[in-house]
Amino acid sequence: MFIKDIPYIIRLYENITKRLEKQSEFRKPLEWLLHFSSVPPMMTKMSDKLEFARDLEQYFSTLGYLLLCLQDDDLKKLVIGTIKTLLDYKPPIGYCCVLLEDCNAAVEASQLPEILAQLADFVNDDIYPLLLNLMYLVCTISKKTCQKMLLQGVLEFLLKRFEPTWRERDEHTKPVNPSVRNTIPTFEDTCCVLWKLLNAIDNTIHVKEPSEFALWSLQYAFRWSNVCPEQKFNRNNLTALILKILLTFPAKDFSTTDIFEDILILSVTAAGCGCLSNLEFSEDEMDFQFKKIIWSCLHFFQPTTPFVVCKRYNMRVFMVWTMHFLQFVEKNEITKAFLKKVFEEHTTDKNHIEQYCELVKIVLKIIPKFVSSVETLLYLNGPIKLISIIEGYLLKTYNIEVLEAYLYCLSQLLFPHDEDIIGVVGEYRTADIVLDVCVKILDNTTTLSRMYQKALAHGFCVLYVLCTFDFLRNFNAINLCTRFLRRVIDPPPTDPLIDVRVIICGIHLLWECMITSREFYREFLKAGGVYLLLDVTEACTFPIKSLSLGVLADASKKLSSIPYFITWRKHGKRLRPMLLEIFRNKTEKECDGVNNTEIQKGKFKNVWLSLCQKQRIYFHTGCVRNDELLRICRCRIHGILFSLKVRFKDKVAIANEHYKLFNEKLGLDDEITALFAENFLSLTMCKSWLTVAKELKNEGITPVDTDYERLNEQVEVIKCWKSFLRDLIQTAVEKQKKNEKTSELELYSILKEARLSDALDALKELRYISNCTERMFQMRQKLVQQQDIEPKRTPSLNFHRTICELPFTSIYNQSINIQSNIIYEKKEEQISPTPISLDYSESLSQDSSDHSLDEYSVNCDMD
Repeated sequence: MFIKDIPYIIRLYENITKRLEKQSEFRKPLEWLLHFSSVPPMMTKMSDKLEFARDLEQYFSTLGYLLLCLQDDDLKKLVIGTIKTLLDYKPPIGYCCVLLEDCNAAVEASQLPEILAQLADFVNDDIYPLLLNLMYLVCTISKKTCQKMLLQGVLEFLLKRFEPTWRERDEHTKPVNPSVRNTIPTFEDTCCVLWKLLNAIDNTIHVKEPSEFALWSLQYAFRWSNVCPEQKFNRNNLTALILKILLTFPAKDFSTTDIFEDILILSVTAAGCGCLSNLEFSEDEMDFQFKKIIWSCLHFFQPTTPFVVCKRYNMRVFMVWTMHFLQFVEKNEITKAFLKKVFEEHTTDKNHIEQYCELVKIVLKIIPKFVSSVETLLYLNGPIKLISIIEGYLLKTYNIEVLEAYLYCLSQLLFPHDEDIIGVVGEYRTADIVLDVCVKILDNTTTLSRMYQKALAHGFCVLYVLCTFDFLRNFNAINLCTRFLRRVIDPPPTDPLIDVRVIICGIHLLWECMITSREFYREFLKAGGVYLLLDVTEACTFPIKSLSLGVLADASKKLSSIPYFITWRKHGKRLRPMLLEIFRNKTEKECDGVNNTEIQKGKFKNVWLSLCQKQRIYFHTGCVRNDELLRICRCRIHGILFSLKVRFKDKVAIANEHYKLFNEKLGLDDEITALFAENFLSLTMCKSWLTVAKELKNEGITPVDTDYERLNEQVEVIKCWKSFLRDLIQTAVEKQKKNEKTSELELYSILKEARLSDALDALKELRYISNCTERMFQMRQKLVQQQDIEPKRTPSLNFHRTICELPFTSIYNQSINIQSNIIYEKKEEQISPTPISLDYSESLSQDSSDHSLDEYSVNCDMD
C-alpha cells in the first residue's frame, strides 16, 4: 500500500464496517485488510510524508473509530494489533516506507489518543490488557498525547478499574477488603500508564481530581499489595504512585479520604509501632524504599482536619477519623514511634548508616506536624536529644542534609513559641551550640550551596526565637550576622546564588539582637553594622530593603549611630541620594532590566546582586505585595531622615563640620523627592483626610456641624499646603534651569579664553614622541599597517614595513629593480696571481725592509 492510497483505504474501511452489521461475508475481507494495514505505507519519494501527512493522521483516527464501531472482540484485537505494529515497526533495509517518527507525529495530531481514553471506561476485561499496552505506546510518543488522554478523564477510568467489582458496585459503596487469594491482572500495566500520565500534568491543562469512587479502588489495590508478601515491588510502585497523586493535586484535601487512613496505619507500623497491624517490615532494600515513600506521604497530612471534619462531612466519616486520629495523634503514637526511629542505635555498617540518614531526613520533617502534647515530647526528652546530635556536628562533621533536617525540626518545634519547650531548650546552651554550628558552616565552607544556606536559615530562626525570650547573650551572634551579610555583598567566586529568604532570616536575627540590650547595640556599631546594612540596602531587592531599612530606622534613634550614617559612601553614592532613589522606586526597575549580556560584559561586578531579582521564590499568600513593600520602605526612609534632619539636627551639623559628607548639593530629582520624603507622614495624613471627604461625598452622608467644619478646615489646609509645595517645586526647577544656564555660559567663556591651537600643537608633539619612544604605540602602528597590507598581499611579493606618518600612496602589482650607485671597473677587480716560489735573497730583502727596527730607534747593548 502506498501512502497516496490512504484515502481509498479509509473509504474502504467505512463501507465494510457499515455492511458488516448485516452481512457477515465482509468479515474475512476486513481481517485481510487489517493484516494488510499493519505494514507502514510505502513512499515513492521522500516528500510524500509531507504531502500526505494529513491523510496519515486521518488513517490513525479511522483505526481508532474502528475500535468504537466494531462489536466483535476478535476484530478489536486485530485493530489493536495493527496499531501496535505501526507504532513499533522495524522495516527491512531498503524498504522505503513511512518512518516511525512520522507515524508518531500522525498519532499525536490524530484523534486516536482521545478514543483510547474513552475506551478505557467501558471496554471489557478481555480487551483491556491489550488496550493498556497500546495506551502505553501512545503515552511514550510525547507529552501532548498524554495530555489529550487526560482531558478525556482517563485518570478516573484507570483508577477505578483497579478493583475487580467496579461495574457492579454502587458509587457510594466501598469495596470489600482484599485477601491473599485475590489478584489484579493488569496491576503493573496500569501503574506504568498512570505514571506516564501523571508526569504529563502541568499548568497548561486542567485535570479533574480523582473521585471518591476511584480512590476507593486505589485503596483496594493498595491494601492488596500490602497483604500479599510477594508483592513488595508492586507495593512500592503503587505507593510511589499515590505520592505522585498527592503532589499532582495539592489543592485536594486527601486527609479526609479513607486511603490516608491506611497511610497513617502503615507509617506507624513501619516506624516500629505495630500494635494496630500484624504487618512486619525488615531491613531489606524493598522495605527501606517503602518506608521512604510512605513517610513522605505524611507531609500532605493536615493535623487540624479531624477537628473540623464534622462540620463538612457526615458523622460516619468523622467517627472513622476520630477512632484513628485520636489513637495515633492525641496519644502521640506517631511522635513516639518517629522519635524512637530517630534516636535508635544503629550499626557501623556503611549501608545501614546510609539508610538511617535517608530515613531520618524524612522523619525529622514530619515530627513537628504530629506533636499534639508538649508534655509527651518533653517526657521523651526529644528537644534535648535533637540538640545533642546537632552539637555532634562540632565534634565530627557529618552530612549537611542530616544537619539541616535536625535544625529544621528544632526550629519548627520552637516557632509555636511554647514557653515550656523554649525554656527547656534555652537552658541547655542551645544558643551557643547553634551559634557555633553556624560559625563552622561559614568558616569551613568554601561553597555555600543550597543545603548549607537552608541549614544557616534554620539556625538563624532558632537563634531568633531564643533571642526573643532572652536566652541569647553571646555577642558572637552579631558577628555571625555581619560576616554572613559581608559574604552576601562580596561573595567568593565559588558561591552560588544566595536565597533571598536566607538573607531575610539573617537580618531578622540581627535586628532582634540589636534591640535586645545596649551591649548588643554597641557591638552592632563596633562591627560596622550601619555601614553593612546601608550596603545591603543599596544593593539588594525590596524585600531585603524593607527589612534593612527597618533596622536602620531603629538604629538612627540613638545618637551614637549618627556619625556612621553621615559618613557612608558606596559606588560614588552618599546616604541621602541613595535613600531618595529608593523612595522614587528606581532601583528595583533597574534590577529588573539586568540580562546575561550585561553581566558577561562586566557591567555588574557582583553577579548575585544583579540576578537576585530573577529568583523564583514562592511566598505564602499572606505576604505583602510590592506596593506595600514600597510604602514600608518610604515610611522607614522618612524615619531615618527625620532623625538626621530634626531629632539630631545640631549633632549632625557638628559632625558634618568635621566630615563634610552629608549636606552635599542634591540634584533636581533628589531635591524634589526630599520634599516628599521629609513630609511623608504629613502627606499620608492628608491623603487619609481627602479619602474620608471623598467617601462621605460619594455615599451622600452629611456629617454633623462640628465634624463638617473640622473636615472642611483640614481640606482647606491641605489645599494651601499643596499650593505651597507646588511653589517650592517650581522654585527648585527654575533654580536648576538658572544654574544650568550659568554653567553653560562659564563653559563658553573658558573655551573662548583657552589657547586651543597651542594646546593642539602640544598634543601632536606628545603623540609624535609617544609613537617614537613607547613600544606599545609602535606595535599598534605596525599592527595597523599590517592590517592594511595583508588583504592585498600576494605570495610572490614582499613588503617592507616602516613606521612613518608621511603621506604616501602605495602602488601594488608592480616589479621594480633598484640598482646600486657604486660602479666597479673590471680591471681593478683583476689581481695578478702570486708566484709559487721566491728567491731567498728577494724574500730576505723584503723581510728586512718590512721588519726594520730603525724607525723605532731601538738600541740593543750586548756584553
